Amino acid sequence: MLHPFNECYSIANSEKAIVAFVKTLMGQPVARIVVEATGRYESALVAACHKAQLPIIVVNPISVRRFAQVIGVLAKTDKLDAGVIARYAATIKPEFKPAADQNSQLIKDLLVRRSQLLEMATMEKNRLQILPKSLHRSINTLLKSLETQIKTITQQLDQEVAKVEQWRSKTELLTSVPGVGKVLAYTNTQ
Repeated sequence: MLHPFNECYSIANSEKAIVAFVKTLMGQPVARIVVEATGRYESALVAACHKAQLPIIVVNPISVRRFAQVIGVLAKTDKLDAGVIARYAATIKPEFKPAADQNSQLIKDLLVRRSQLLEMATMEKNRLQILPKSLHRSINTLLKSLETQIKTITQQLDQEVAKVEQWRSKTELLTSVPGVGKVLAYTNTQ
C-alpha cells in the first residue's frame, strides 16, 4: 500500500512483475519501502529495490503483528496487512540498512540452513523416543546424514567467515568470552 494515498498493489512474485513494480515505485515520492520478512519470499523484491537504489527495509512480522494489535486491527487480509505495514512504516519509521554484501548474505544463508538441519535432527531424535525400535534404523540413518550435512555447513561457515573482515573480527571478539562458541558468535554478528 502506498501511504498516505491508500493505493494498493498486488504483484506476482516473478522477475517480470517485480521489475515492473520497481519502475512504478521509482516514479513515486518514496521515503521508505517496508516489507515483512517472509522466509526469503521477499528476497527478489528486496534485491531489485536495492539495485534500483530504493530504500527498502525488511521488518520482523511479529513487530508488525503487535503493532496491528495495538491499533486494533485483528482481522487479516492482504489489503488489511498492507495497510498495517504502511501505517507501521509511517509511525515507527524503521531504520534503513544497506544491502548485505554477497559474502555476508551467503553466511546468513548458511546459518539459516544450519538451523534448519539442526531442527530436523532434533525432530528425528524425538522420534527415536516415541517410535518402535523397528523404525530406529531408518531414523538413525537419517540422523547420520543430517549430522554430516551439519558438519559440512559448519565448515563452510568457518571458511566464509574467515573471508570477511567484519565477520572475522566480531567473531574473534565474541569467542574471547568464555562459553561463546563460533556458531553463537556468527549468529550474533549479523
